[in-house]
Amino acid sequence: MSDYVTFGVMSSDVGGVGGSPFFPAPTPTPAAQPAMSGKLADRVAAVAGLDRPSIVAASPDVLERTLESLLGALKRLSDSELQQRERHQDGSLRITSHLAVWLISRVAEAYGNKLVDLAKVPDKQSLRSLAGLAHLLHSAIDEKEGRQP
Repeated sequence: MSDYVTFGVMSSDVGGVGGSPFFPAPTPTPAAQPAMSGKLADRVAAVAGLDRPSIVAASPDVLERTLESLLGALKRLSDSELQQRERHQDGSLRITSHLAVWLISRVAEAYGNKLVDLAKVPDKQSLRSLAGLAHLLHSAIDEKEGRQP
């Protein structure tokens, strides 16, 4: 008798190449959105209009859209997900004061200079909505640039 035993191996080509009749081929998973993946610094760097010339030239409405994009980058939210978030009385997105501070710091960093002294903000409600924050930042930029409000 031989020391070697040979087992017959049965294979199947059911289900395509390398497929199994018992286990379906795995379905590919959808790729993550590039803007929503990666490090926060990379997501923030990808926000359009976050450079000094754009910020100086921006109207309050444009600044508000930039702030929305920053918020989306921070929270990993798409534009449609952002639009479903809670609204402030002024119609823009409601934010916490902590988010306002973070957003102010990102805009100030892109501008290259401190823009807002939080202790001197006349209306603290401007820190509760993106529209209010955009107007606050626009006024601060006008003042730094020597433009009349």
